[in-house]
Amino acid sequence: MSLPRPHVLIGSGSAERGASLRQVTVDLGLDSEVYDDVERVLYHTRAAGGGPEAIIMEHALATRVPENFDLVAILRRRPHLSEVPFIYLGPTDSAIQTRVVASGADIYVSLPTQPAVVRAYLERMLVRRRADKAMRDALEQMRHFEQDYKVSE
Repeated sequence: MSLPRPHVLIGSGSAERGASLRQVTVDLGLDSEVYDDVERVLYHTRAAGGGPEAIIMEHALATRVPENFDLVAILRRRPHLSEVPFIYLGPTDSAIQTRVVASGADIYVSLPTQPAVVRAYLERMLVRRRADKAMRDALEQMRHFEQDYKVSE
């Protein structure tokens, strides 16, 4: 059984913007899934296996929820998504920006914006996340080596 390829989950309010955001991921050599429905986003992020490497969420989709329902916070509470880079695209509104960042988004990009801006943020966040993972893996290997060494003494 092969491991799933790293992918980016895109929650978009329109097919056109979703296609534009998908192109950003293609330019970075990543697969992506574009969803225009909140229920599908929740369904496809429910299990830990094969979760996304990053999330890009548009305000136009995130607001298609009942009042007092915070999609960003719900996604962030899922343990396998708690450290996934999260980019939120929304209006130039400080109250919305404050709420979204407080709920767990890493980056808030005001709309309208160019795809190159989203690409730059996504690329930087993925580089940082991969470096952090490599460091954690190396530390874990060192711990195992230490334990094996102590046992062999």
